[in-house]
Amino acid sequence: MLSVEVPLLDRPRADILRAAAICFMQRGYAASSIDDVARSLGSTKGRIYHHYPSKADLFADVFRAGMDMNFAAIEPVRTLPGPAIGRWRKMASIHCGQMIRTKPFQRVVWEGVELYLRGATTPEQREEFTRRDGESDVLHGRLGHHQRVDQGAEGAQGAGAAGR
Repeated sequence: MLSVEVPLLDRPRADILRAAAICFMQRGYAASSIDDVARSLGSTKGRIYHHYPSKADLFADVFRAGMDMNFAAIEPVRTLPGPAIGRWRKMASIHCGQMIRTKPFQRVVWEGVELYLRGATTPEQREEFTRRDGESDVLHGRLGHHQRVDQGAEGAQGAGAAGR
């Protein structure tokens, strides 16, 4: 079993999300089925459908959990004092570790972005992605603000370091 915590979920749903993330990672969204997820849990489809009305809803929740994991991992570093470049390096390191530790979820995030960019998502999935993309813009906007403040304090040297 994958040793990844799925935050703020009850155990049955967390187990389903972990199993679904692994199935989607191994087979991709299109080739995976609710039967595959149920089989990997040693369960019935009814267990999955009790929590998720469709494969698309299940995929969206795995996507959401993967993004939540990413945001939670970097949040403590985002507001640290000091130059933005230092925070970016720490966040990059944390994110790399996060990609390794939560690979099945991150593969779903990747596939979700690909589906979104191809226009192959449901209206609900597009709405969720747009909301998540807005959160990312807010995060980047805040970092950008800190970078401008840092550059003002550090002068040209700070600008050169941020551009590397």
